[in-house]
Amino acid sequence: MKFNRRQTYTDEELQAHYRKGSGKAFQRIYEKYDKDLLAYIRNYSKDDRDAEDVCIIAFTKLSEKIKNGETVEKILPWLVTAARNRYLDILRSNDRKMNDFWEEVRLEPTQEEGTPAYDFQKDPRWNILIREVTRLKEEQRIVIVARFLHEQSAEEIAQLHQWPVTSVYNYLNGAKKTLRRRCQTL
Repeated sequence: MKFNRRQTYTDEELQAHYRKGSGKAFQRIYEKYDKDLLAYIRNYSKDDRDAEDVCIIAFTKLSEKIKNGETVEKILPWLVTAARNRYLDILRSNDRKMNDFWEEVRLEPTQEEGTPAYDFQKDPRWNILIREVTRLKEEQRIVIVARFLHEQSAEEIAQLHQWPVTSVYNYLNGAKKTLRRRCQTL
């Protein structure tokens, strides 16, 4: 039976049509569940981009499962489980990135109470800023860390990494622009 976009189908029927090659059937599944799944993920994620990525990954996994001949009886609970697992993977990855970041910059958080640095580290915005620095492209992260944490000049950074000075400035400006955009709510 050919897929009729005006007809109402059960989830099982939509999956069968998708297996037979109807992309519109999967589109209908997506449209039926995407808002609920995104709302669920946003309860856990403060980052809309992460939430949207997790949602897309969950639907991609569902698509693969259906294409492999499997039928998912309860789609929304399956998507929620897939999304939750993926989000937990992201959190674990972010923890590793934070640890790698501290090793990379060779700095220990300050323990001197009453200093501006100590106060800022207690501010929740500190973790957001550090998280966003870890998400920068590698060259941008290297330049930001060298310039602002190790107080190296653009010329020193260029010489150390064998980059043209103009590239260092481009990485620095790109990093600042990205951080400004991502951290505008701070």
